[in-house]
Amino acid sequence: MVVLIVSRKSMSELILSKIAKHVDIANAIDFYKLHKDGYRESKEVIAEAKRVKADKAIVVANFKLACELLANGCKTVIVLTPQMVDHAEIVKAQVFKLEGELKLEKL
Repeated sequence: MVVLIVSRKSMSELILSKIAKHVDIANAIDFYKLHKDGYRESKEVIAEAKRVKADKAIVVANFKLACELLANGCKTVIVLTPQMVDHAEIVKAQVFKLEGELKLEKL
């Protein structure tokens, strides 16, 4: 089970311990270590998730990307909404867990 993390900032121990109860973060891959310049479109993140065969993902404050990841093969997506951030890490955040299959269709 591979977890793709899409976050420019690192996460505090409190947040990691909250996430670790639901997702095994030992096999986590950081998207920004693979793509230093980030992403312009969510298609790039989805393609990377498929390439590394990630079945879970952690996303910061982007529910649209979370829904697209669910619709394209991820079984679980954790979404963080930061509440307190310092220069190096996300100190405090609300944590949401999205699970299941989703059919996403642009009209």
